[in-house]
Amino acid sequence: MARTFDVSIESPVQVADILSAFGDEKYWHARLAAFGNGSAALSALEVAADGCVTVTVTLGLLRDRLPKVVTQVHRGDLEMVRTETWTPGDEGEVSGDIAIAVTGAPLSATGRAKIQPAEIGSHLTYSTTVAVKVPIVRGRIESFIGGYTVDEITRLQDFTTGWITGRL
Repeated sequence: MARTFDVSIESPVQVADILSAFGDEKYWHARLAAFGNGSAALSALEVAADGCVTVTVTLGLLRDRLPKVVTQVHRGDLEMVRTETWTPGDEGEVSGDIAIAVTGAPLSATGRAKIQPAEIGSHLTYSTTVAVKVPIVRGRIESFIGGYTVDEITRLQDFTTGWITGRL
């Protein structure tokens, strides 16, 4: 059974600025340098004429950096592919769809995000669903990944704000 985790974050930067950053290759290289532990690569970045941004990141998950609960069900290193699609919508908001697949491991995650204009800046809501197909340790792995994802989204939003405002 999959588990869902939610997070909500305020940012002082505007929605349009966030979407613009998501479509900038320099942003992604800076973000991967900050969060990829040297094992992440920008696999694809496409900005459509309608402003929709699709990005694919490949991340090597080295066995010695994985939690024990994960290494119990998979031997060796893993590769994670994360695809994000950010679509401008009505009234200045942006919707995001995130899909995460881990090659050779019985787990996946999907996320839905919405970035909306706020009184000062923007407001992000994010919901992720984590599914692990290993009965005995499923709950522990889902809880670990879900908790990590909530923390990571907060750190990514802080990074994005700093990158946009030039504080990085």
